[in-house]
Amino acid sequence: MKNKIKKFLIIVSTFMLLTGCAQERILEQLGIITAIGLDKGEEEREVFGSFVTYKFSQQLSNESTPIYSYGRTARDAYNQAFSKTAKQLVTGQLRAVLYGPELAKEGIWPHLNGLQRNQFVTDLLYVTVTDMPAKEVLSAQIYEEAPNVGIYIYKLLDQVVGKEQIIDSSLHEFTKNYMKIGADPITPVLSKKDDRVIVTGLGLFQDDRLMEIIDLREAFYVRLILDEFKAGELQVELPTENYRQFMEDFDPSPEEESFEMTVQQVRSSSTITVKEPENNRFGLDINFEGEIRELNKEIDLESEEVIRMLEKDLSKIIEDNITKILEKTQELNVDSFGFGTFWNSTFKGNKKLSEEEWRKEYPNFQFDVNVKTKILRHGITQ
Repeated sequence: MKNKIKKFLIIVSTFMLLTGCAQERILEQLGIITAIGLDKGEEEREVFGSFVTYKFSQQLSNESTPIYSYGRTARDAYNQAFSKTAKQLVTGQLRAVLYGPELAKEGIWPHLNGLQRNQFVTDLLYVTVTDMPAKEVLSAQIYEEAPNVGIYIYKLLDQVVGKEQIIDSSLHEFTKNYMKIGADPITPVLSKKDDRVIVTGLGLFQDDRLMEIIDLREAFYVRLILDEFKAGELQVELPTENYRQFMEDFDPSPEEESFEMTVQQVRSSSTITVKEPENNRFGLDINFEGEIRELNKEIDLESEEVIRMLEKDLSKIIEDNITKILEKTQELNVDSFGFGTFWNSTFKGNKKLSEEEWRKEYPNFQFDVNVKTKILRHGITQ
């Protein structure tokens, strides 16, 4: 971690030195913002900003003290924060922006648009929502070896995206889905537990308004529809009755009604087709491959019959959960999977859907979900 901090200092120092020798001590004058939290303010049309900064001292140690301010927009709150610190606030290292639930439900684009236009803000910035005030999340005091909570959030999101627990929600991705017809944005949801920031699920948006928060179990199926998996983990519950005969050699009388199975190192692919244009019917075909890594009941995994049964049951569980997610998005009228965009990329002319037609028709879209599961090999049992 010390090496990473040194690299960070070297990069920033090099950038500053390029601007001229007269600014060689500029680091000590900067408050480098690493995360911003925005909540609904007390007044109408007012936002409350929390700015997490990285401040350097002469000894190259650092402080991490949030700066709080009010404003009409995120930009206004940022400008107001200048009057509360002797440091010069800069956004070149901004890595995450957090929107509190009340503000997110009203719409975040008026506050996100300024960041999107800021040439010093990377479009790889993480856009997130929180299930409690963003100020509370950014007040977390446990951030392991990270220099402050902003950098910790960035590392945390990098990790869960890398492990394919959630989808990537960069500023670029959010803006792209917000702007185009036929798709709605999705963001990670952050919370605080035991004074530590955690990822709790995904936020489903209609345009720029938060409509629903789903947990990480549901988020798995969202990812399954949207992207190819190269790694991941799925835990399911299966009925003992169907497998009792294959457990008897290990347990003469398994009493529990169900047992747990964990599938890891998942690989998958999804294919969307328009099957019946006149009925707005889509086909969603998913190929799912994985290996059994854990069972809480011993079972004869050398039996091909058992493997085939597990594949069939796993396919049914995935199909049911995907269907539930699709139904939820239709109830909320949020096209989180971009079926409207896919439709418009398939057809031309008057068959294309306008934004109004898409919003009207999405709740009536029909889906045929078909999942094919293959268990590659099995691992351990306990």
